[in-house]
Amino acid sequence: MRAVFEVSYRRLVGHLYGICGDLTEAEEVVAEAFARAVQHQRAFGRLDIPEAWLRTVVMNVSRTRRRRARMAAERERADTRHPVLDDERLALMQALRKLLYCQREAIALHYLADLSGTNCPRRRCSASTGYTDCCRNWFRDRARRT
Repeated sequence: MRAVFEVSYRRLVGHLYGICGDLTEAEEVVAEAFARAVQHQRAFGRLDIPEAWLRTVVMNVSRTRRRRARMAAERERADTRHPVLDDERLALMQALRKLLYCQREAIALHYLADLSGTNCPRRRCSASTGYTDCCRNWFRDRARRT
């Protein structure tokens, strides 16, 4: 493995740098390819031309990273559609964005959809309990994700 690294590393980094134009990215991708070679050391040791395998991994990882970066950039650029709002509704929406999601949900249910905690189809309880339950569920779901 060390011999392949010493012979191939600089060539692979140079090759990828020519493609992506970012030396740090090229070094990270080549390092990832060598890490994968270590994971598959038994099969990698039997290859006739290990640099060809590494080059294939380097190109695949590079393409995947570039595609993910492009998709993330597209998601950020995507225009969120908003209805035409009068000044009062616009101020309300800006204020709602500053609240926690569970608070926005409770306020939207009560004031915008005219549903209190008691007549919300998902809850069979008092209004205050419904709103508290909403916040509790939000924090519980958030804790599960971390």
